[in-house]
Amino acid sequence: MVHLARKTGRDPRSVADVYYRLYDRFDVDPVLNRITGLPRDGRWRALARAALRDDLYGLLVSFCSDILDGEGTSVDDLVAQWVEDRASSLDRAEGFLDEIRESGTDDLASLSVALRQLRAVTAQ
Repeated sequence: MVHLARKTGRDPRSVADVYYRLYDRFDVDPVLNRITGLPRDGRWRALARAALRDDLYGLLVSFCSDILDGEGTSVDDLVAQWVEDRASSLDRAEGFLDEIRESGTDDLASLSVALRQLRAVTAQ
């Protein structure tokens, strides 16, 4: 967060505010718990699990960067504009996350697809 604050010239508290708003919006804890629960027997499974976790954290930072690069000073305004600009891709990504949470699916394939949908949000 400090690196992002320096990069964007924003107050670290504002950066943290955006980060934790996104963390709550995407209800990250259950997703992280599912990733942590993936099998780690063997090198490749352990690496895949670590990659998913890193991707999720990286996406949150990327979203924060996108938001903080926006015009405006109020965190509320910046987040609201970002959400409005990406409404359809956010709805799709959040739908995948909701489906995973509701189904209890804990496999590499479903989590990879959900993170791919989140990556699509940054592509806009």
